[in-house]
Amino acid sequence: MGYKLIYAEEASNDLDGIFETIKQDNPERAITFVAEIEKAISHLARFPLMGRERSKSNRQVIHGNYRIVYAVNVKSQTVTVKHVKNCARNEQNYIS
Repeated sequence: MGYKLIYAEEASNDLDGIFETIKQDNPERAITFVAEIEKAISHLARFPLMGRERSKSNRQVIHGNYRIVYAVNVKSQTVTVKHVKNCARNEQNYIS
């Protein structure tokens, strides 16, 4: 049995923004790409420590050009997805 996945509001907003950005040029690809990110996130439920340690409390996995930042709580058996950001952008405000 895997860990429970929780999406922080910021992560949900990030996914919405990714969808809206891609949708402007290719609506079909927007749907499939966000589904790919969500599939990558779903793997964290079974393998929560698979990502690289980013800080004392956060880990990360990369999907394409996107960094998925998450926290693992072993005690409560949860993975909280904090952010999904484009690696090509210089966005340092999402480290925590």
